[in-house]
Amino acid sequence: MLSRRKSQGGQTVVLFAFALPVLLGFVGLATDIGYLELTKRLVQTAADAGAVAGAIHLPYGNWTAGAQAATAANGFTNGASTGAGSIVVSVNNPPLTGPHTVANDPVNNMNYVEVIVQAPQPTFFLSAIGITSSTTVTGRAVATSTQGDCIFALASSGAATLDVTLGDINAPKCAIIVDSNNSSALTLSGAYKITASQIGVVGGGLGSGTGWTSNCKNPACTPNPVNVPALPDPLGYLSAPTPATCLVIDHLTVTTTQTVDPTSEQSQHPNHCYDVNVTASGITVTFKPGTYYDITVEGFGPTLVFQTGLYIIVGTTNASGHCIFTTPCSLSLTGVGATMCGAPSTTCHGGTGGVTFYLGSGAASIEVNGIGNYINLAAQTTGPYAGILFYQDRNNSTNACFGGCKTGNTLTGLLNNMQLEGALYFPSAALTFSGCCQNSPGNYYTAYEILVAKTITFFLDIFNDDYSSLGGDSPVRRTLLAE
Repeated sequence: MLSRRKSQGGQTVVLFAFALPVLLGFVGLATDIGYLELTKRLVQTAADAGAVAGAIHLPYGNWTAGAQAATAANGFTNGASTGAGSIVVSVNNPPLTGPHTVANDPVNNMNYVEVIVQAPQPTFFLSAIGITSSTTVTGRAVATSTQGDCIFALASSGAATLDVTLGDINAPKCAIIVDSNNSSALTLSGAYKITASQIGVVGGGLGSGTGWTSNCKNPACTPNPVNVPALPDPLGYLSAPTPATCLVIDHLTVTTTQTVDPTSEQSQHPNHCYDVNVTASGITVTFKPGTYYDITVEGFGPTLVFQTGLYIIVGTTNASGHCIFTTPCSLSLTGVGATMCGAPSTTCHGGTGGVTFYLGSGAASIEVNGIGNYINLAAQTTGPYAGILFYQDRNNSTNACFGGCKTGNTLTGLLNNMQLEGALYFPSAALTFSGCCQNSPGNYYTAYEILVAKTITFFLDIFNDDYSSLGGDSPVRRTLLAE
């Protein structure tokens, strides 16, 4: 009996010896598959982020760099070693496979960015038993950037965050979004007509009191408003420009026709900035791009010519009356560049060039508040601020008004002739937009406007959405994963 038991015990050891590699193989398979599944999720997340970033960068031409920067931020840098090989991040516009290739989508294929992330990964137990030492994990994503919202009231609460009186909003290709959860977030009065691709309001709706449904219905509003979830700032991707250092303020009183060049001043006197005060009447003052402390206008009927480029205003709000444009009576304000006017009597629409005004966190805001002003300004059509006419820093809550400042039922400023073509971006401030613009070709025809502000008062205005001067692309985009 004892010898038989010893013989059986030996058989168990032999069987275990034969089974051990199989058991280790199962353990290795489970471990490596779990690791590769985790890596697959991380690679796919990086591909998704890269595709979205690439689509965001499509209007600026640097989609490859944007996409690869996003994958790197998610742990997968193009060309980096994984220990089993190098990561490859391929960015394709249009996509090379799927429904949005040139062959499958001949019209819109260039609106899509495909990102493929290939990351060689080492194996552990599978390598030890000689099955494979590495495998490549692949993630693929396709995203597109479509035209987004052209009127966006960002305040999350409060009544009348978008207030429309006697206005004509003709924007069938873009959406109107009101983020306030108040039942009266969207208010309308007088004669008005609103046409948009969508009218979305967080607050209001059926059964919620005095909301928008009672007076914003087809045909006055096309389509009917719908409730939507709160959406983020559509221009939140914009980076603020870096101003020149202003340690010394040079006060410049302008009484004769001349050109003001802040870059030249700063090259001769580092850390100096101009505080420009135009006091004479009937003169022409030409401004060159650069950093200014502020620009004030007190004369009657001067002409201000702004050459193509970026204007940065850093002046403090403590300086009484220091807005960019304050007009006691008649101001001829002419933005100049390939798309700008040489005089108010010429047509400003079309061409290239334009201006962007950036108001820093300590700058005063905008007031165009006189009578009978002539204003022709259009945004730049290329570069990082293409389509952006005014950009007020997110930490600046000073209110802005164009065409007249409206308080309650009182409007100061009247009969201002305006072309303001571009985005008016005041994310932390109230914006009053009055008496703009022409909706048919003429001296003040405005092809498109974009209003993004904390709250918006829209009074006696014409609003359009023709982005052909920007190549058909609005700077406000909605970026979506398509595959």
